[in-house]
Amino acid sequence: MKIFKFIPLFLIVLIVYNFVIFTKPEWMLEPELFDTTHSITQEPIAAEVPPPADIENAETPEELPAELIDISARPIASITLPSGVQWKPIAADVLLLFAVLVLYIELYKSTRIGSWAMAEHFLSFLVFLVFLAEFLMIRQCATSAFGIVMLLSLVDVIGGVAISKGMASRKSKG
Repeated sequence: MKIFKFIPLFLIVLIVYNFVIFTKPEWMLEPELFDTTHSITQEPIAAEVPPPADIENAETPEELPAELIDISARPIASITLPSGVQWKPIAADVLLLFAVLVLYIELYKSTRIGSWAMAEHFLSFLVFLVFLAEFLMIRQCATSAFGIVMLLSLVDVIGGVAISKGMASRKSKG
């Protein structure tokens, strides 16, 4: 568990997101972000288009062909709240909740003073740069959830440096 003291935890968020979008993209991505080319030949993959009769005969969304359902809105769980309302988070919601928790832990870690603290802030900055590069260059990372997590990692870098600097100045005065 000591390793978590010294690595940027947003690296774990980045790894989890990449694992999900490249192994189970239907959990996280809008349909237009799916790769529609074969990875080796770069030729378009033939997609089956449902006949119009399937669409006309469908009375409920569950009866629509799978290709027409917005997969980004599929819940991964259903939780009944005390008010009786069903909360149905999607994978992106869980990623955002996880990233906020990681941000809290990272800012708490910033209160440590030591020689390793600045190195950890530098590593956090490198993780932010990887987030930024993926957001700009990889189709599957061009989502709002990924963009928000990227900005949370930037807050980690800026907040971490500011908190560490404040803690160091307090220690030198006290």
